[in-house]
Amino acid sequence: MDIPEILYHYTGANGLYGILNTKQIWATSYRYMSDAREFEYGFDLISELYPPEEDKVRGLLSDTPSVEYIKDSIYAGLIKRWKIYYKSDCIFVASFSSKGDSLGQWRGYAGLHSGYSLGFNFKEIESINPDTRLVACCYDKSKQLDGIKRIIDEYLPQMKSAEREGPHELLAKAYWAASDIALLAATLKHPAFEEEEEWRLVVGPLEANNERICYRPGKRLIIPYVNIGFGPSELPLKRIIVGPGPHQERNAASLRQMLILHRFKDVEVSISDAPFRTW
Repeated sequence: MDIPEILYHYTGANGLYGILNTKQIWATSYRYMSDAREFEYGFDLISELYPPEEDKVRGLLSDTPSVEYIKDSIYAGLIKRWKIYYKSDCIFVASFSSKGDSLGQWRGYAGLHSGYSLGFNFKEIESINPDTRLVACCYDKSKQLDGIKRIIDEYLPQMKSAEREGPHELLAKAYWAASDIALLAATLKHPAFEEEEEWRLVVGPLEANNERICYRPGKRLIIPYVNIGFGPSELPLKRIIVGPGPHQERNAASLRQMLILHRFKDVEVSISDAPFRTW
């Protein structure tokens, strides 16, 4: 994916208000993303590379898997078991797109009547702080499998060595491998979402009792999140697009006034061209 000059964050009126007032971006717990299976998708790729032993044997007619391959499958299975731990609230994500006026994004992420697309300078988002990393989502299945395989191949020799030291050492190595896969999984999306061209700010893994974790009310759930601040820097906001809605011009006018009130300079305000009506 090409590196864009501006990345866009789609949000509703409440999200816009919060960002402008606090000059922070919220990263939501990975478990509360729009695609509920995203996280599991990354870990499930392990089974495509190393099918469970019984499935591999059942799928062969004349060939018999080698003992070494079966052993590798067992190690990979141990790594996958740690998925249960990483399904807790430990990885947090803020989503962006290289597309600033996307019909699909307005429909999915910005609300029906009060959506906004906030454009941020890519380079300043990329260097926001040392414990946050900006990564492009990967939609290519072969590249996804290659990424998972590189991690497993790195840890397999360590796991084989640790097994001689005892089960605790073996599980510890599987845990660290799963940690790397969890971080990679935060960037892997099903090919059906490719048109989103998504980039993500990823925070974590964090322990469940980390003081950075906050909570906010959602429509149906209490949602964990962390604040991503810019330190002494200003929020690198360059553009805001007012999404489809019944009062776009009035909305843009009040938004310009709000930007002046909060002392934002050189922020372009424009109106979406997307042909989307729900009113």
